Amino acid sequence: MLVYIASDVRSGSALLDMVLGGQPKIFEYIQKDFIQNILKLHKEADTPYYGDNLWVFLMLELWLKHNTE
Repeated sequence: MLVYIASDVRSGSALLDMVLGGQPKIFEYIQKDFIQNILKLHKEADTPYYGDNLWVFLMLELWLKHNTE
């Protein structure tokens, strides 16, 4: 599962588009440019560090969408 998510983020970021598309609630707490930079670094790097951060941001966004109005 994690390998699929990592390859998806590197290839076309469908998961990120699904969760962060529209008006993400996470941008009320974290700057959009910061997340975009992490995504860029993740696509370029061969380390799980940036993917781990993206996973946390994705889970936070899902939680915010589910638990806030």
